[in-house]
Formats: sequence, structure tokens, C-alpha cells
Amino acid sequence: MNKTRLLSLNTIKWQRVGAAVSAGLFGGRIVSEILRPGISGAILISLAFILLASFILGKYDFQRIWPTYLLLLYAFYPEPDIRVAALVGFLALLTYIITNASAASEKVNTQSFTIIIAFAIGFLFLVLYWGTLARDVLPADSGEFQLVTTKLGVAHPPGFPLYTIAANLFSRLPIGQTPAYRVNLLSAFTSAAALIFVFLTVKELSGTVLGGVIAAGALGTATTFWAQATTANIRSLTALFAAIVFYAF
Repeated sequence: MNKTRLLSLNTIKWQRVGAAVSAGLFGGRIVSEILRPGISGAILISLAFILLASFILGKYDFQRIWPTYLLLLYAFYPEPDIRVAALVGFLALLTYIITNASAASEKVNTQSFTIIIAFAIGFLFLVLYWGTLARDVLPADSGEFQLVTTKLGVAHPPGFPLYTIAANLFSRLPIGQTPAYRVNLLSAFTSAAALIFVFLTVKELSGTVLGGVIAAGALGTATTFWAQATTANIRSLTALFAAIVFYAF
């Protein structure tokens, strides 16, 4: 192996290390801000994310991974702000896609690449919705759902049995201080999952990953969709099923 080839491989290796550290610190800080496990717990979580990022970067042949370094903007951001985290994450993801748009199409549009981008979108929006989630009991239908689902009761017609069962399971999670908060969390998960299928559908229709990212970003940051993603309601679950049906078509 000649010296130039060896130098190139070493450069790629260190680029992957830097990308794994950037992604690990970014993900570790976000999860630590949500769970608040203390300094030692935050360190362990960050190390786990670094190892996960290292595994992913080692398994798949990613090109031009320097946009991952943009994640450090939030890793060292002085104040905890989940909206800034989501903005930085989305900027890094969009920059990565645009940067690699000139690469060979078979590398940009591989199935593994699409899956990674889809889950990255879901994760970033879940972080955004979780960070802006309503913290307690809400008025009107949201309050009714928070009460009914925790008791496995029957809401106003048509009763919403599937939503009631799913929300009841979420209300039992060891997260947050109140069952009402945990019922709200179901909307964050279903909304983020819906955006994954929106991305996959538009990517399939447009033939470009960038088109799917823009579509998911436009819907995910829309005022009404974002508001529903942070409160107890049936609409977020309906949006998920609608997105799945469109993707199936």
C-alpha cells in the first residue's frame, strides 16, 4: 500500500472519529437534558451515543461527513434549548444531503441511506416535540383524553378505543412527573413517526432525498401540526395512519 493511499485511509478514519464524537455529544446532551440523569449519567449516555455513531459510520459507506461537525454548535451551546438543538440537527442533516447531492446517485439514494435519513428526521422532530411538550393537565378535549385514557374509560363518541389503549400504556411509562404529561408524549411519538412516512412518500414520488426532507420539515414545523404534536389528542395518531396509507399507495 503506497503512502498516499495510507494517508487517505487515515484521513477518512479520523473524519469518522470526529463525526462520531460530534453526533455522540449532540445526542448525549439532548437525552441528558430530557432525562436529567446527573453528570455521571450524562457522560455515560454521551459515550453510548458515540459508540452507536461509530458503529453506524463504520457499517455504512457515508460520503462527505463533515456536516456532522455542525452538531457541535449545540453540543457546546451555553444554554439548554431544545428548539436550538432541533434547528442545528436539521441544518446538519440538510447540509449533508445538499453536500452529497453531487455524488453518484446510486450512493445518495441507497436504501440504507434513506433509512438512516428517515430515522434521523424522526429523532430530530421527536426531540423538538418532547422539548416543547405540554407539561400538565390541559383544557377541553385534551383534558378529557388525559383523564379517560389513564382510567381506560370511554371518551366522547366514537370513543377512540385504540387511542385510549395506546395512551394508557404511555401513561404508565416511568417518564415525567404526571400521567397527563405522559399521555401528551404519545402525540410527540406519533407525530414524529408520521413525518418519517411523509419523508419516505415524498422521496418515493420525487425521486430525491432532499425533496422528502423539505416536505417533512415543512409539515413538522407547521404551527398546527406542531401544536398537536405536544398535546393529548387523536389527530396525531390519525396523521400517522394517514401517512402510512399514503406511503403504502
